[in-house]
Amino acid sequence: MSAFTVEMEGLDVIKEFISGVKREAKQLEAVTKKIGRRIVNEAIYGYFDEEESPYGEKWTPLKPKYAEKKDRTTGSATTLKRSNALFKSIGIKQDGLKVIIGAGNNHIKYAAVHNFGSDEKSKQNIPRRQYIPDEKKGLGKKEDAIIVEGLKEWLSGLKN
Repeated sequence: MSAFTVEMEGLDVIKEFISGVKREAKQLEAVTKKIGRRIVNEAIYGYFDEEESPYGEKWTPLKPKYAEKKDRTTGSATTLKRSNALFKSIGIKQDGLKVIIGAGNNHIKYAAVHNFGSDEKSKQNIPRRQYIPDEKKGLGKKEDAIIVEGLKEWLSGLKN
């Protein structure tokens, strides 16, 4: 019967490397969350002020009669900001390195119809006033810039 012995050296280096990778992954999760918040605060909230989509498409203006009524009753004829409930419902959900940005809740069920517009079968005829990017077109320029900036910032910290 033959016997052999394996002697391994340097396991401490491997363990240290794995610990470092775990640390960096945790930091990257925090960076991802920070990037998600920045996208909401800087890009998406900006679309409400600019009244345009993440792709630079101007929102359909309010109908003149409705804009006049809204201005009289609320003091402002801005689009999608009557009570700010929709605006305030926008947030992020994080799952590891994945961040999902969404809007609406049990009280704000109309978030999707404003972002995507009503379908032809609907009696409401609500135009699309997109404020959250969609999967087909991908991210807008503002979102891309925030992601690149956030990751560059994180990567520059790794060198230290």
